Amino acid sequence: MLFTQDQKKHVGFLSIAVLALVAVFLVALSINEFKATKYIGTGGDVPNTLTFSGFAEISVEPDTAKVNFSVEETSDDVSEAQEVVSGQINSILNDVSNLGIRDKDIRTNSYTTNPKYNWTDDGRILEGYTVRQSIEITIRDIDDVEDVISILGSNDVTNLSGPYFEIEDEEEYERLARQEAIAAAKEKAEELANDLGVKLVRIVSFNEGGSPGYPEPRFYEEAAMSISLDSAGSSSVPSPEIPIGENIISANVTITYEIQ
Repeated sequence: MLFTQDQKKHVGFLSIAVLALVAVFLVALSINEFKATKYIGTGGDVPNTLTFSGFAEISVEPDTAKVNFSVEETSDDVSEAQEVVSGQINSILNDVSNLGIRDKDIRTNSYTTNPKYNWTDDGRILEGYTVRQSIEITIRDIDDVEDVISILGSNDVTNLSGPYFEIEDEEEYERLARQEAIAAAKEKAEELANDLGVKLVRIVSFNEGGSPGYPEPRFYEEAAMSISLDSAGSSSVPSPEIPIGENIISANVTITYEIQ
């Protein structure tokens, strides 16, 4: 096909324009590819990171114990049952108070009065009323635990449970465990950064786990109390041996660092 001189000029300008557009497209594509390779393995615009974990646990001897027990009495008359329960409770509280246990560390968990029925062929028959008072004692001197258990055993309490050993200043030990776990994670981070030849820039995230509020007993055993008759025929309760053991407070942290 033959072109006139003017047509040849138009075709030349069009060819140059097309070539220019192709060149711009290729340059833009190359720039985008270069930017993408910068973040390979980093999840897009997120900087390069490394994540480390640290764990620590502290063994602590408990300094507080709790004991729960109940006293109950059944009688035809509610007031008589209440009087018996009150008398027995007062005797127990007097004995434990002599050990130095304060009034604020003794509390009533429940006080109930319920009718007691006997079921026969003719239906149910009211036999009386059962009065029950449940008490919780907090023992802040661990040396008094065995004496408290002996007092309760000699007073014919029911539903005795405990002692449950605890740590009063638990938050302080949780903080110490967390500090040790953080130090362990930082040590790992510095070692690996040195091995890889990279620099730790800053911490970008921190997570914490462990056992805050719930120390784990490493060794715990409830005393098995037995009431025996001595030669005089009276009831005696030997002082029980109650191993205290240790509680474990642990911390588990995860730290993520930005690296260069």
